[in-house]
Amino acid sequence: MATRFKITQSREDLIATGGIAMVGALLNDNRGLASVDKLTTDRIKKGWISNSGIIKSVVGLFTLGRSDFADISMFRDELSFRLALELERVPSEETLRQRLDLIAKLNSQQTLLDYAMRDLLRKVESFGTVKIGKYKLIPLDIDVAALLNPDCKKEGIARTYHKIDGYAPIFAYLGSEGYMLANELRIGSQHSENGAVEFLRRCLEQVKALKIDLRQIVVRVDSGHDDRKFIKVLDEYGVKFIVKRNHRKEPRERYLELGKQYGEKQPSRDGKNVWHYSWGNIPVDKSDELFDAEEESMRGTMTMVVAATERQTHAKTGEVFLFPEIEIDSWWTNIDCTEEECIAGYHDHGTSEQFHSELKTDMNIEKLPSGKFATNALILNIAALAFNCLRIMGQRFLNKPQLLHREYKVARRRLRSVMQDLIYIACKVVKHAGYIWLSFGRGNPHYRIFKDLYARC
Repeated sequence: MATRFKITQSREDLIATGGIAMVGALLNDNRGLASVDKLTTDRIKKGWISNSGIIKSVVGLFTLGRSDFADISMFRDELSFRLALELERVPSEETLRQRLDLIAKLNSQQTLLDYAMRDLLRKVESFGTVKIGKYKLIPLDIDVAALLNPDCKKEGIARTYHKIDGYAPIFAYLGSEGYMLANELRIGSQHSENGAVEFLRRCLEQVKALKIDLRQIVVRVDSGHDDRKFIKVLDEYGVKFIVKRNHRKEPRERYLELGKQYGEKQPSRDGKNVWHYSWGNIPVDKSDELFDAEEESMRGTMTMVVAATERQTHAKTGEVFLFPEIEIDSWWTNIDCTEEECIAGYHDHGTSEQFHSELKTDMNIEKLPSGKFATNALILNIAALAFNCLRIMGQRFLNKPQLLHREYKVARRRLRSVMQDLIYIACKVVKHAGYIWLSFGRGNPHYRIFKDLYARC
């Protein structure tokens, strides 16, 4: 006989999202959010929910994987949501929309929440380093990632480099563990180089404000930022860097020829040959077709590392090409390291694609909810706060193996896993002896780690 359950409703306050208490613990003492309360517009009236309350409400939604304004209605009568985030009251959907539009007017440079972000990142115990040559460095990865919104008429939507309509925001992640330092929403058609210098300065000033030695930073960017002005700012701040070069219309055959003549051949499969070399070690005179006076003047402070690849057969089919395929990759760097170490250091930059994925899929930020560009820019900044709250929780989770019920053999917890283990955690809300208690079930596997993490927030 099949088991049949009887369905009833308890009079006790039971919640499925106990982890929102930890989000509140990370944000409620944030001085940067408090400073936003001092900013007003002519339409924000006395008695309204504070600016910080509106922002924290959205952060709370995002940490639950909910990006739709309408989802706030699910928590209007939930006492724990309001108390955890220290809200005067939980806003309605209409209030949330209207107030975000108003606050967005204060965010013209998309820097309104930079102070709040710094205050949150000061809670990070370790950003994580990468080893490049003899150095252990904190990576600062800057990258453009499309937010695809096809068949949409929101402000700023345009054809992206994916050939699909959407936005083309730029992101900066600090550390190997992937904390978001800053972001900037951009129209879909904006080239990655436009405004990149200003964004770089903003990021490096954020790092300075966090009291991190800039000499311990390595900035890694792709070829969209191969610009002398960009590199000049890197040199000005004294950071180490690896910048992918944009070869534009340079002759690949000449790079390959120099590789065969002066480079070191790398182990590879049959039918494929790879040579690595540094441009500074190559005797090229002014008559050479690759000679560029502007780049020649840059040699004193940096090195150009080159990887020249010649493919004679197809990797999968073994088919012999009529003409060899030539691929040239090169990078600017000021790090004292081998070509192989430089190339490996840049390839690790690709990890930032995983961070984009977590933001877009785990937190459901692919499609921003407002039709107004300025409001969506603010929302993306708020999403960064939520992103870092989840990241802090996840990394502290991993750093307490003695409290875990099993071993996690990963260096970083995906945000979706943090939500499943530490946000969507069932408990009972109890008012007793002047306190509010969160009571977890006897069999909850993450009770011990949650209690420890909450005490440290």
